[in-house]
Amino acid sequence: MGSLFSQSNGEQKAGLLNQLLSSVNPATLSSLAGGGALASLLGAGKPVTPDDQAQSVSPQMVQQLASHAEKADPSVVDKASSLFAQHPTLIKTLGGAALSIALAKVAQRQKAA
Repeated sequence: MGSLFSQSNGEQKAGLLNQLLSSVNPATLSSLAGGGALASLLGAGKPVTPDDQAQSVSPQMVQQLASHAEKADPSVVDKASSLFAQHPTLIKTLGGAALSIALAKVAQRQKAA
């Protein structure tokens, strides 16, 4: 998830962050390294914007957030995947290996459901 985030534009980053933040409660954010920045984004009560807000979050922080969000809501990976499916150019940029990993995760989720 972190590599998808790092290759995304501001709008895509904001969309992913909003999706992940909607699945995690604010108390969980404080347990993450650098979670204070995320907590302030969530605490504002408004969606994350594509400008400086989304750009200020590191891919590592997004990876940690995604792990916690997945525990709270296992369907969040599928929701995030559909967000990126709307942007095929991004997937082409990442290459076949990243796509294979993403598809394997989606298949794994579908089998578990």
